Amino acid sequence: AGPEPDDLIRDLRSALWHLDAHDYSTWISTGLALKTLGAQGRALWLEWSSTSPKFDAADAAKRWEGFEPNSTDYRAVFAEAQRSGWINPKARERGAETPKSEAEDTPSRLRACDLSGLRYAELDPPGFLIDPLIPRDFLTLFGGHGGSGKSVVALVLSAHVACGRNWAGLTVSPGRVMFVSFEDGENLVKWRLKQIAHEYTLNYETIERNVVLIDAAKAAPIEIEASVSGVKRTVTTTDGDDLHRWMTEGKFDLVVIDNASDAYGGEENSRQQVRGFVRRLSACVEPHHGAVLLLAHIDKNAARYGAAGNSYSGSTAWHNSARSRLALVDDEVRQEKLNVGKKLPVPIPLAWVRAVPVPLSTPGAVAQQAERDAQDDRDILACFAAAAEIERTIPAADQGPNTYPAAIVNYPECPPELRADKRRIKASVTRLLRSGQVRQETYKNSQRKEATRLVLQS
Repeated sequence: AGPEPDDLIRDLRSALWHLDAHDYSTWISTGLALKTLGAQGRALWLEWSSTSPKFDAADAAKRWEGFEPNSTDYRAVFAEAQRSGWINPKARERGAETPKSEAEDTPSRLRACDLSGLRYAELDPPGFLIDPLIPRDFLTLFGGHGGSGKSVVALVLSAHVACGRNWAGLTVSPGRVMFVSFEDGENLVKWRLKQIAHEYTLNYETIERNVVLIDAAKAAPIEIEASVSGVKRTVTTTDGDDLHRWMTEGKFDLVVIDNASDAYGGEENSRQQVRGFVRRLSACVEPHHGAVLLLAHIDKNAARYGAAGNSYSGSTAWHNSARSRLALVDDEVRQEKLNVGKKLPVPIPLAWVRAVPVPLSTPGAVAQQAERDAQDDRDILACFAAAAEIERTIPAADQGPNTYPAAIVNYPECPPELRADKRRIKASVTRLLRSGQVRQETYKNSQRKEATRLVLQS
């Protein structure tokens, strides 16, 4: 038997005082939970909402009318309040002061589902924004080593969604995009987007109409860690409240957040905090079947040895909370996990053409990549020639304090795009060594010790 109506309202009012009405995601989820109680729930929600300095009675009343809960009820309020330190009055009456007793008295969020009529039920299969890379209704985690280009790849995917253009042979559904950049400022993101539109011959007006760019480079994280009633938990910042509201009200098909290290200010090894952060972002797009793409740093071992399995920094909660995981490793987009369908069987190799990542399957991409590699080789050979002319040494090491990439970038013959991407320098030197145009030789350095350097083949 459930609680008596009067007791229920009393306990809910007590629980609500442990929740923050100023937190946008908490405000929305609490309203959805209380909507199941009808007029009594509305009165409770408005009363509690008025404790926020941002309370607007007309806006709250309008928001209440739009609530359509489908997997929650008032018990969710009790559960959230208990996580914030609230003790159920009935547990107190029984003298239950231990964590175990409190947990036993936590209202269940379990819900028995009605399977009657299953044979003839018309049910929608899982949907995809980019099939199968980005499923709808969920958050996809996209990892990559720092400087690997994941931000640009995410921007490429965003532009293709905005224009409804298929990418790398994958079906892309058209939609509106919100790109939130915590890493790079407005000018750099716009420059990249212009380059992408030009390289892929995308319609500029369509991009302008369907992409909303949010410069969050100077914004606070979406959530930060705080101590609430002696319990460490994450709380949403004012900037985070605004972002949650824009995500919900804008009904974007895709929200890209670049990236987790700047957007998330909680403890990355806390399973509960990470899971809550991921769920709150997902909750903003679930009502309209949108998708979230959250960029994250790949861990060092995965970056060195290849992405396989859990390739993101932080706790396993990042891996377990995301229903889909992508990784950018060695200029390949790899799908590491997909819980709502069959994942992509092979990686998508990319070529970088004029600072834009292009699938190698794109017509002309292989030729353009070969042309870029040839130009890189000519530039690197010019650097070696300059070093020989002034009798300077280029070390053979690619790791440590003295490396050949660090030496090569100091020569004026090295163009800006190579200085900004030492991976291209290493790739070019590897090609030149294999072709015999550059070789290693042993010599005596200034300390009269044997060392190895790179020189032009005479």
